[in-house]
Amino acid sequence: MTREKTLRIVLENVDFRLPTQVTDDNSVVALKSLVFEPLLRWQPHGHVKPGLFDTWEFSPDGRTWHFHIRDDAVFHDGKPCNADEVVTYIHGFLHSRDYFGMSWSYSRYFAQTKFTAEDDRTVKVENPEPIADILDIFCEFWPSRIAEDGKPVLGTGPYRVTEFERID
Repeated sequence: MTREKTLRIVLENVDFRLPTQVTDDNSVVALKSLVFEPLLRWQPHGHVKPGLFDTWEFSPDGRTWHFHIRDDAVFHDGKPCNADEVVTYIHGFLHSRDYFGMSWSYSRYFAQTKFTAEDDRTVKVENPEPIADILDIFCEFWPSRIAEDGKPVLGTGPYRVTEFERID
């Protein structure tokens, strides 16, 4: 018998922003880390482990990377999370602005970078210069999307938002 479990979270001054909305608000980041699955996960001592990407490899010159999405990756509504979804999320995230109209710092960092879906499960990243810290950076990317009805934001993480109530 499976039992649905409920996790209630109360945070001060938090709002579920659009999936690609840039923020460094700790409450929002905490909520994202529970509901969404990062592309990669930080580990102690500067290491990363798989997240949504389960394997990756790079060219000898460090300019081309291939990241492979887990075969069982699905959004909370059951729709497969494929490379096109991840690339669309990355493009949206890199071109978004915060509430003050500022672009995210990685927008400039990735200005020359090309993100493409090589197939359903592979995201290809090409850059004119080697990207030594891309693994660290991808620990801060939590792909997500809005449900078709415009309601809760959908991710691939361990918890799903079924209700979000803001009390002002």
